[in-house]
This record gives sequence, structure tokens and C-alpha cells, in this order.
Amino acid sequence: MRNGSSGAPRPTKPASVKNNPDVEACCAIFSHMTLVTGRLQRIYLKFYKELERIKAARRKPAEQPDESKKSGDSHESGDTAAVNLYWVDAKTGERTLVAQTPEAERLTKLRQSEPPTGPSANECGPARGGQDVETS
Repeated sequence: MRNGSSGAPRPTKPASVKNNPDVEACCAIFSHMTLVTGRLQRIYLKFYKELERIKAARRKPAEQPDESKKSGDSHESGDTAAVNLYWVDAKTGERTLVAQTPEAERLTKLRQSEPPTGPSANECGPARGGQDVETS
């Protein structure tokens, strides 16, 4: 049965073990395979963590708009500016408000609800950091 008549195929040995079947060669191959296995496990873990970080980063921006809506004040987040768009008649110099950003509308309503103090808004320019855009 030792000469291969049992019918079961014998496992083949790596080339270095075939050439040098001593224990030291087998230990060297085992040591090398252990190092490679450890490296592969570390690489897998590293990229798995990176994948989880990317997944979390993709989920985070989708949740941020909900949080900003809950705060109720978009001016603090700095996302929008208060802009008033005016049409100016070149002949008469008359300004006509054409469009406003939501932040500018909120500031206009707030300004109208406050009692007037100091110089008028026309003399000082835009109220509270808003921008006026004039076109002719």
C-alpha cells in the first residue's frame, strides 16, 4: 500500500520541500505562510474599517439637513445670505424690489416689526449684513 496502490492520490509537496524535505525547510515555509496570513488579515481589517468609515460618511450628509431644519435658524449655519435684488430705473433712479432670498424676507419682516431707531434704512444701506443687488 505504500507504493500508491491504495487508490487515494497522495498530496503533492511544494517544490522546496521536494528538494529539501528536512524539518527546517518545512518550518521555514510554515513561518513564511504564517507571516503572509497575518499580513492578509491586517490588510483585510484595514480596508474593512475604511469601508465602514466611507459608509458612515455617506450616511452623515443625508442626516445633516434634518438637523439644520430642527435648529430653525439658517443664518447661524451660514448656508444662505440675505440678498435683495432691485431693478433701478436709469432715468428716475427709482428702485423696485424684484426678488429676495428667504433670509432677506425674514430680515425684512423682522425689521418691519421693530420700532424705527436711528437713521432710516435707505440712508444706511442693507440692514443687518444683507446685500442689495441693483440692476438697470
